[in-house]
Amino acid sequence: MREIKLDSQSVVDISEDRFRIMADHAPVMIWMANLDKLCIFFNKVWLDFTGRSLAEEYGNGWAEGVHADDFERCLDTYVSAFDARQSFTMEYRLLRYDGEYRWLIDNGIPYYNAEGEFLGYLGSCIDISDRKHAEELLEQSRQAAENANQVKSQFLAMMSHEIRTPLNAILGILDLFTQTPLDTKQVEYLNVATQASTNLLAIVNDILDLTKVESGMIELEQIEFDVIELTHACVRLMMASSHQKSLQLGVFIEPNVSSLVCGDPLRFKQVLLNLLNNAIKFTEKGSVIVKLSAQSAINSMDNCVVLVEVIDTGIGIPQELQSGLFEVFVQADASDTRKYGGSGLGLAITKRLVTLWGGRLGVDSKPNEGSRFWFSFGSEVIKTNTKTLIDPLVSKTPSDTDTQALIVAKILLVDDSVFNQVVLSSMLNSAGHQVDVADSGTDAIKAATDNAYDLILMDVSMPDMSGMEATTIIRQRGVADNTPIIAITAHAMAGYKEKCLASGMNAYLTKPISRIDLLSVVATWCGGVDSHQLKDSEEDTESSVKLDKQVVDEMIAQFGQVKVNELLALFLLEIDNRCNAIQLAVKERDIDVLSREAHTIKSTAATFGAAALQEKALAIEVCGYNKDITKALSLVEEFIDCAKQTSELVKSL
Repeated sequence: MREIKLDSQSVVDISEDRFRIMADHAPVMIWMANLDKLCIFFNKVWLDFTGRSLAEEYGNGWAEGVHADDFERCLDTYVSAFDARQSFTMEYRLLRYDGEYRWLIDNGIPYYNAEGEFLGYLGSCIDISDRKHAEELLEQSRQAAENANQVKSQFLAMMSHEIRTPLNAILGILDLFTQTPLDTKQVEYLNVATQASTNLLAIVNDILDLTKVESGMIELEQIEFDVIELTHACVRLMMASSHQKSLQLGVFIEPNVSSLVCGDPLRFKQVLLNLLNNAIKFTEKGSVIVKLSAQSAINSMDNCVVLVEVIDTGIGIPQELQSGLFEVFVQADASDTRKYGGSGLGLAITKRLVTLWGGRLGVDSKPNEGSRFWFSFGSEVIKTNTKTLIDPLVSKTPSDTDTQALIVAKILLVDDSVFNQVVLSSMLNSAGHQVDVADSGTDAIKAATDNAYDLILMDVSMPDMSGMEATTIIRQRGVADNTPIIAITAHAMAGYKEKCLASGMNAYLTKPISRIDLLSVVATWCGGVDSHQLKDSEEDTESSVKLDKQVVDEMIAQFGQVKVNELLALFLLEIDNRCNAIQLAVKERDIDVLSREAHTIKSTAATFGAAALQEKALAIEVCGYNKDITKALSLVEEFIDCAKQTSELVKSL
């Protein structure tokens, strides 16, 4: 075979021909640039795309087709990368042969010869217009969804107000009816109406809560509180429901559980009460137990410090249905809705809340053997010398006997709804308070200017001006600098707390407003009153019942003598423990501990009909809200004496 010899020029020519053939048949647009940044080559795909000749594209000719809005950015990227000898990727629009600008993604890389000498740049482009169009459609859809979600939130805020306002009047009037003489049939009708209204309110609240969680409108608090005390409080709230079904309801707390945790106590209470309510609802006999244990750092998959379990002996849940329990509108069985009621939103909200605070939620269950729902909660308390006892924008929920007014407050009620005026003023008047009524923000400003009030209850939504606008004007005029202004509103959407505070309001009550919540707020914010008012209250306290035997007799009739004897023994122990803690707090002059301990014994005293002890404790608690350590210390001696007398009466039973 004859040997073919080629000179160096022939080899170069053959290589260039091969490159040109490959480049022209490649499925992408290819270009090359020389050391001077000017382009020296474009493949056939590029030329077919632009519809221009190679001579027209040479040098900087190709840039004539770049969209004017992209030109500077495109040039800056190209020059910067070229000078730094770095690869680059950029997107820009280039004019196609048919007059349409198309989006390209351009990838350029520096290339070198065999000796490593820099020769220029080699680039390839792909038409990505279809992808960009899809992205634009997706962005438009996302924006439309966000707009729709905003409209939905505004709609829900409006509907919240429109639904809660009449509900407030209905529940308030029903509550006032309970204070009047009624025959048996009227009581029956009243209970049905109250239960129906309460159920409707629960559904409204569930829908709003779910919407707020899903739209990220709920902001979790991170404050220090006693998780053990709050757990007991939740269980006490469910006692009536469990007793109606003759269920045993109890709490088991492992010794290593830290009582103080950081987290959102309001949302903790919401989650635990939902699980307790479900457990009692789906348990016909046996027990419901709440268990608190410390999270193990080794076994825990999250940073929460407390594991909360709600264990029941109820109907149980089949394995195949458990995975969907925490979805919206899901119940274990379709017949459950008819038999047990409920909207199917509770567990969905619970799941989202637990996830929001970084915890975990789960269930273990077998049909006819009961269920165990569990969730993790809370972070470790770093500082224990300061305590946040209440959020000023979250109303307390004390027992009915807490509503006896320690003071006679002069109150301005601002509300454009005649129904709300009647309901709220009746609640306040029944507790001995003096009430003036204003129908509008304008009237409220005039009343606050002409008169001195201990408290102003300000409706947020009114036709002439909002309650926040009226509050701002009142504060600016300086006519009620030291007067607490409490927002009353049916709105439940995020952001209202901050808006109310910014306008100069001090606290926030959400409609429907119960008599207990209303009078509790008055007691909290009017605690720092004239000394003669508090003195009158203390004199009334002296005449209060130390121990209501009728309450004890009713407990015996409901639970039996043996069980009541056990409870009374625990009550005596509770009195001793709280008195010791209060005396220690006196030595340390710790107003927060004083208020907390008084609050705890107050609730227990109310349970056993110890009205005098309860009122003494409430007086100290109010001092805690007002940070009045001097007044609190002056009340402790009377509280201790009352506690001793109460203990003696209990022992004599």
